[in-house]
Amino acid sequence: MWFVAIGVIATFVLWGTATRYGEKGGPRDAGTLFGKKISFDEFERAFEECRLFGIIRYGEEFSKIASGDKLTRDAWDRLTLLKEAQALKFSVKDNELAQAIASMPLFQNGGKFDQKLYLHIIRHGFRVEPKDFEDAIRNTLLIAKLQEKVFSGVVISPENVKEEYKRLHEKARAAYILVDPKEFREGIEPSGEKLKAFYSAHSDSFHMPEEVEIEYIGLEFSKQEASAGGGLASGENAAKKAAGELSIELVRNPDFEAMAKKYNATFGKSGFFAKGEVILAIGHSPQIADAAFDLKNKEISDPIKTPNGYYIIRLISKREAHLAQFEEAKEAVRRASIDEESARLAKEKALAALSVIKEKLSKGADFTAAAKEAGFEVRATNLFSRGEYIDGISESDEFADAALGLKPKEISGAVKTPTGYAILSQQEYVPMDEAAFTKERADFEKVLRIKKQIEHFGIWFSDLKRRAGVVSNIK
Repeated sequence: MWFVAIGVIATFVLWGTATRYGEKGGPRDAGTLFGKKISFDEFERAFEECRLFGIIRYGEEFSKIASGDKLTRDAWDRLTLLKEAQALKFSVKDNELAQAIASMPLFQNGGKFDQKLYLHIIRHGFRVEPKDFEDAIRNTLLIAKLQEKVFSGVVISPENVKEEYKRLHEKARAAYILVDPKEFREGIEPSGEKLKAFYSAHSDSFHMPEEVEIEYIGLEFSKQEASAGGGLASGENAAKKAAGELSIELVRNPDFEAMAKKYNATFGKSGFFAKGEVILAIGHSPQIADAAFDLKNKEISDPIKTPNGYYIIRLISKREAHLAQFEEAKEAVRRASIDEESARLAKEKALAALSVIKEKLSKGADFTAAAKEAGFEVRATNLFSRGEYIDGISESDEFADAALGLKPKEISGAVKTPTGYAILSQQEYVPMDEAAFTKERADFEKVLRIKKQIEHFGIWFSDLKRRAGVVSNIK
């Protein structure tokens, strides 16, 4: 079936990138890295390598998850790692390169490397010369060696393994009281002066994200199903066919409203929306949102398949991300100010309750009785471990850490949770299963090592990128 994969791959590889770079009157280089200029040719090689490996890894799904902006970021990351690997004098021998390529299932026939198959896929599938492909693999192996060096800095002791296993597998049940900030919101209405003061103190928090506005034509499966006179499958097929025809017609006549009427389709405008927000009249649609943010002004998209139908969109306008002025952010400032004040009042009440409960406990009352005497309803959790849902609290590392760290008859301080400030008492503690730990130790250690390596690499790479100081001229 490798020839089928070639057809899929070729679809993506034919999408060129040369038009993105070196435009007349533009910058003469792609940017700078570690204070040195990066040519457009060098950047484009990294860009193409990122796309090539994305296709190999994800196949036909690649077009759904890739975007020009993401590939640009990936290309700069790849160049950063390559420059560091070269600075550390890493190298890849020819036999290492040959072994890596021969081990790729894509180039094997009957479990063995097939030279003819390899050359056919490289030249006719990926549309690259073997030397270019082999250079890309060599670069990837260089990065892998650099990664292994960074990974080698992670050391995990037997004590670390047991402590982490215990942390994840010990369980507790707790009784608690909760002071919800929502109780205080109704009576809070900050004055204009307070809002301005709050904005001045937190102005960096009020960033307005990049927003776009689109107009769209929607060919819903349900409408097409009715027109086709068949089931859902026929409606989807009819919508796909109509979307293809409509896409061609829009080249000649880009009047969206007129074309929507002709095809008995839905026409509308979204209003401005940011990434991740619900699109007015369409609903939540990552497929449409991703396409919208990749379009240039007045550019028309290809047909976009969503769970409800096919859509064709046109970018009307784009607002760049910016720091909002007070009037623009006034409602967001008001909500944030109320949130802060209600949280402060909730914490204040929780600390007052804590003082009363401690006094009652000192006189011999248990937690439930002391909390009730202080005027609070006592709630009970399910049996939980870290990372699990907690009844009435949701997920909360702070609550879990407090509950699992308490001793019998101890109470916590005022613990901030997603639902308010809690004061709790441990009611039951279930230690980790020693027999299960002994049985699972080897596998758990492998998983833990990988997790710690990834965390370590992330910290290291963030520092490397800071030192690299990428300045990109790619648009």
